[in-house]
Amino acid sequence: KATVNQDGTFNTSDIDQTGSVGAQNVASVTQKGDGQVSDVDQVGYGLTAEVVQKTEDNYSKVLQTSNNSSAYVTQIGLDNDSFVTQTNDGNKATVVQGTDASVGAEDNARRNLSTVNQFGLNGTVTVYQGRDTAYSENYDNDSNVQQGGQGNKATVEQKNHRNDSVVLQNTAFVGAATTNTANVFQSGDDNSSIVKQGEGVSTASGNQADVFQYGSRNLSTVLQDGNNNAATVTQMTSDNISLINQTGNGNIATVTQ
Repeated sequence: KATVNQDGTFNTSDIDQTGSVGAQNVASVTQKGDGQVSDVDQVGYGLTAEVVQKTEDNYSKVLQTSNNSSAYVTQIGLDNDSFVTQTNDGNKATVVQGTDASVGAEDNARRNLSTVNQFGLNGTVTVYQGRDTAYSENYDNDSNVQQGGQGNKATVEQKNHRNDSVVLQNTAFVGAATTNTANVFQSGDDNSSIVKQGEGVSTASGNQADVFQYGSRNLSTVLQDGNNNAATVTQMTSDNISLINQTGNGNIATVTQ
């Protein structure tokens, strides 16, 4: 089933569904404003893709070559880009860029970039770039989430300007049971967060990394290559640097600056 609703000028929506009879794939695209572009490709069964684009010149690409996966993309603003790729089964991705919760907020998100690649099993990714209950500008934020393994969860929320987040979870191990969790929240300007779980020579499982950076120009790097490690980094001011490297098992690290 494919549904497209367009209200505005120069909007483009392309939906390609390739699968066996009875695949029960669903694609829904809603475009309001001008110059929106949406491309949805579905190959498999039990796939769901929902794209909502408002204001101007947003781009969304959803590629699903798997089974029982879902992708939800909401773009409200100007020149935001979202790329979601799901090449294995049971994955869920949610990307929100901008909000229309208040008057004037229809252009508060600009030039944000979100990339989600899920090639493991049963992974969950949620990315918010500009999810506000009141008007505030959010632009030039960059989020990159890559998931291999199985049962991993990543949540990234970035506000305001030029924040950069990278989350890598067992990208070299497609089917291994890993169940890692990484939560990153960055508020302010020019913050950078890197979380790598299981990017060494073997899988890493049961790890948890929480990074909160509330000020500006903070840098946090968390590397976890063992099992059952926990790392929490909270940097509430500005110009802080934190590096956590956990290569064994059962380690705990807490940094507050």
